[in-house]
Amino acid sequence: MKGAQRRDTSAVIQRVKSASVTVDQQLISSIGRGLLVLAAVGKGDTEKEADSLVAKILKARFWEDDTGAASNPVSQFTLYGNLKKGNKPDFHDAADVETARRLYDYFYNRMRDSYRPESVKNGVFQAMMEVELKNNGPVRVFDPLSMNDHHLPNHGERYQHALIRILFSHHGSVKPILTVVTPATGRPRVYFDIQIGKQKAGRIIFELYNDVVPKTAENFRALCTGEKGTGEQGKPLHYKGTLDTFHSFHFIPRGRGQLTTGSFNGTGGESIYGEKFPDENFELKHDRPFLLSMANSGPGTNGSQFFVTTVPTPHLDGKHVVFGEVINGKSVVRKIENQPTQGDKPVVDVTIVESGEFTGKDYEDADKHAADATGDTYEDYPDDFKSEELTAPLCFKIASEVKNFGNTAFKSGQLSLALDKYQKGLRYLNEFPEPDEKDPKELDGQMKALRFTLHSNSSLLANKLEQYKNGKTWATYALEVSAAANAKDADKAKAYYRRAVASEGLKEEDEALADLEEASKLAPSDAAIVNEIAKVKRSIKAAEAKERAAAKKFFS
Repeated sequence: MKGAQRRDTSAVIQRVKSASVTVDQQLISSIGRGLLVLAAVGKGDTEKEADSLVAKILKARFWEDDTGAASNPVSQFTLYGNLKKGNKPDFHDAADVETARRLYDYFYNRMRDSYRPESVKNGVFQAMMEVELKNNGPVRVFDPLSMNDHHLPNHGERYQHALIRILFSHHGSVKPILTVVTPATGRPRVYFDIQIGKQKAGRIIFELYNDVVPKTAENFRALCTGEKGTGEQGKPLHYKGTLDTFHSFHFIPRGRGQLTTGSFNGTGGESIYGEKFPDENFELKHDRPFLLSMANSGPGTNGSQFFVTTVPTPHLDGKHVVFGEVINGKSVVRKIENQPTQGDKPVVDVTIVESGEFTGKDYEDADKHAADATGDTYEDYPDDFKSEELTAPLCFKIASEVKNFGNTAFKSGQLSLALDKYQKGLRYLNEFPEPDEKDPKELDGQMKALRFTLHSNSSLLANKLEQYKNGKTWATYALEVSAAANAKDADKAKAYYRRAVASEGLKEEDEALADLEEASKLAPSDAAIVNEIAKVKRSIKAAEAKERAAAKKFFS
């Protein structure tokens, strides 16, 4: 960031094949292929500098795919210092702790909002962090606010070094280097039907590497069918089950990059071979998302518990046996991954309510992505979209279609599903905050207009679902982009109205009234706005009367 009177900041950008952050020997965050960006907070820095830094990072072109398009970077915070005088770093120009924390939180949230929330990994503020990375090419040092300085510094220039705060990864067009598993016919294909809380979440389909690890694959296959009956512990050898068995995803460590059944130490479930069985081999690596691997409590302690990787997790290589992959239902895995947790346990139960094995035509069709109830065939998360290379025009097309799917769900009264679709559309738009130079000139305005609509519609549905905090946030985002989107006055009035409704739900009547008055200026004849203003004024008046009565009673 840049201070008010002086040039305070540079950023060190390092292209990596993978990187991770550890605190007290516990993995906090990890990414696959992407960039590490170390940026510092100096005295005089404000939210304005943070916004500029976010914009520059997202627009910077550090990667080139086969078409020359750029990917997006990974960003991090560090401590500001300089070596202008002497050989010892001088940190006197660094911001104080509270300012740094505030701007760090602001920067982190803005990066989530502007990029993809699911790809932004948080660190631990002021913790001593150990960083591991695999470098991929040269390191660049530059001032993000002056994109012409793509060079290594001379001795008089400042640079940053210290504690890394945030990780988020690029999962765009550049493909990571993977361990290739040779395709083989006849590999078992099995499935889980997942329930989150009381709602059906969908089906996850796995293909098992019985040609690489036959014993481990057979254990998982038989546990899916339940054909082995009851185990030595008196419990069914079947993943289908209820919460009194091991058949629920109740340990979901977001930062560790995997979803695990049961405790991550591998205790709690027996195999078809007895309580435990040895590690078969470590031929396959944890080098990509959606791999199946065995959980354990140490060497040779495999049972029934497993995990699904959600990012590359190379720190698990040589310790856990990879035995399969997710070939369909990746969106369901992402739903599980993004469930709110408390103490590494989902707030609502995530359960395997049915499991089995495919044969015949079901086997042949298992890897085909079927449309959902709205007709949507697209992956919920752009990271998992593999049909073709994502471009700004394609993301706009997908987001537009997904918006229409959301409208269909809304009209049929499926409010939660409609909200999911609007948020999905935004995830695809967030792949390209701005179109590339080679794209049609009108695309930028079209994308901003669609972004406005999706945020405003999300606010409407969040309010109807009484998610008022989200409703207020999304209405604010809509208003922030309204000018660039060239939104009509009537549509801006709706956004103000929706933010006001959210503020009312949060008992923030003064803010609600201010937004309603702005809405009234844009749509003075709108009866809903007029009526809501009267309602809020009555509420404010009643609250003031109640306060006066309480004060009078207190002093009487």
